[in-house]
Amino acid sequence: MSSDGRLLSKQTEFMENTPLIRIARFFSGLFSPLLMPTYVVAVALWATYLNVTTLGTRLMVLAAVFAFSCMLPIIVIFFLRAIKYIESTNLDNRRDRVIPYFITTLTYIGLSIYLNRIHAPAWLILFFAGTSAAGFINLLITLKWKISGHATAMGGLVAMAIFASARNLAMHPQWWWIIVAVMIAGVVASSRLLLRCHTPAQIAAGFLTGLLCIGIPVFVWG
Repeated sequence: MSSDGRLLSKQTEFMENTPLIRIARFFSGLFSPLLMPTYVVAVALWATYLNVTTLGTRLMVLAAVFAFSCMLPIIVIFFLRAIKYIESTNLDNRRDRVIPYFITTLTYIGLSIYLNRIHAPAWLILFFAGTSAAGFINLLITLKWKISGHATAMGGLVAMAIFASARNLAMHPQWWWIIVAVMIAGVVASSRLLLRCHTPAQIAAGFLTGLLCIGIPVFVWG
């Protein structure tokens, strides 16, 4: 390797290990799309009128959501990496995202059916129905273009915050929900851009997909 090549390599390595990049990676992982359904359900069960439900029931529902919306897709992703079907568990390659998107879409459909059977409120069921719709749309788009799953999750988060505030579901000042959701969405979007995982257009497309796919059903039928 030439001296210029070595210098460029060192500069790239340095940039990838700066504190700002590490912070971006932290927030990107903390607010992974695989964790967002668990966060939303946890807030719904402990910070809305649903907190009157017995602790055992709330923990059972939260465990089911975490197992199927997070752990199951993770197991599938690591299995695909083990058999060398995908290049990385980070799913940086667009083609690597197809099967994980398909699996998560199925898990969201399954969770919406599960919540319906245990008589969860309509808006919580519709959250997962909308999430499955967003996942399916992302799956179709991913066949030709790389859309941001993180931004899709953020769009859904903001939609649910607006809904909770508009319908007075929260046990705390309503406007805080929207402010916190928008701040989280901004941090995550900035992190994905900083990590060069997506372009602004991919971030915007993902956010709008999540906002509309989740916002429309919960407001119309929730």
